[in-house]
Amino acid sequence: ALQAFSQQLVPVDTGALKNSARTTKDGTGFQTKVSVGYSQSYAIYVHEREDLHHEVGQAQFLRDALIDNEKAFGIAADLTTS
Repeated sequence: ALQAFSQQLVPVDTGALKNSARTTKDGTGFQTKVSVGYSQSYAIYVHEREDLHHEVGQAQFLRDALIDNEKAFGIAADLTTS
């Protein structure tokens, strides 16, 4: 779900960044860890640079998707990186 929400916000030029979205799951039950990210080498640059203009999408696309939908997920947003 988080990946789908972020896909609505991710900037699109060629589509490579949007197509690089990945969700991985490790563990089971309450010990499950889910990670959502983008694998293009420039993803962090596009995500963090709020001074860049995007015809389609926005900076902080992953963060905002998590924060905006936190209640829908029934979780407290953990904005740490691993």
